[in-house]
Amino acid sequence: MPHNSIHYLPLHAHVGIVGWFLLLIIGVGARLIPMFLISKYNNPKLLWMIYYLINASLISFVILFYLPVSPGFYYFSLSALLPAVVLFIFYCTKAYKQRMRRAVDEQMKISLLSAAMMALPLVLLAVIILFISITTKENIRLVLCYGFLIFFGWITAIILGMTFKTLPFIVWNKVYHSQSANGKTPSPKDLFHHGLFRLMSVFYLAGLMIFCAGIFTNEIIILKAGAALLMATAFMYNMNIIKIILHKPSVQ
Repeated sequence: MPHNSIHYLPLHAHVGIVGWFLLLIIGVGARLIPMFLISKYNNPKLLWMIYYLINASLISFVILFYLPVSPGFYYFSLSALLPAVVLFIFYCTKAYKQRMRRAVDEQMKISLLSAAMMALPLVLLAVIILFISITTKENIRLVLCYGFLIFFGWITAIILGMTFKTLPFIVWNKVYHSQSANGKTPSPKDLFHHGLFRLMSVFYLAGLMIFCAGIFTNEIIILKAGAALLMATAFMYNMNIIKIILHKPSVQ
């Protein structure tokens, strides 16, 4: 390739984030969110539209990257990606409104928040493109916050939420599949500590906001405070995971 590896880093990152992470999360979320909400909403045409918009955005970005165009042209790619994310948020909203289970647990609230947070990096990306078009320079703080919100925003949020919807059931099925007919077994949701999950969620949201504030203010004490909260989030997440995995059978 004619340029050094740093030149291709934005291409590598966005092909991975949009072509892998975004498609994967939207695909899984489109199945699991209505299923766990016990929602009767289903719209395959809308999902196909989201699929085509994301891939159109990705392909146009790759083409534009190799063409000698100004940064403003990247709005063409963004103009396809942003509607795709908005449509997925709309899909989740409709699934939420048409749910049969009226009570929504904390795990699903975090998962739904993840869908809403998909729009935040795109808004920042629009600002970054505008900033580069006007000044021909990158705003490092905006770029850092953009990347941080992708990996610690919607990707982390849906992992935190969906882990405690899927893993307890997997472990419950393994432990009790041969005993469920012999007595009253605990529910899959009883396999993890709900108080610890709620505390983890609070620490996660606080850490996310404080760390973003630290990026913009460039204050090391704020960055350390946000990082400490996110480390505590990871610790509590793993504590609950260990509790689920080490669960012992208890048929009443």
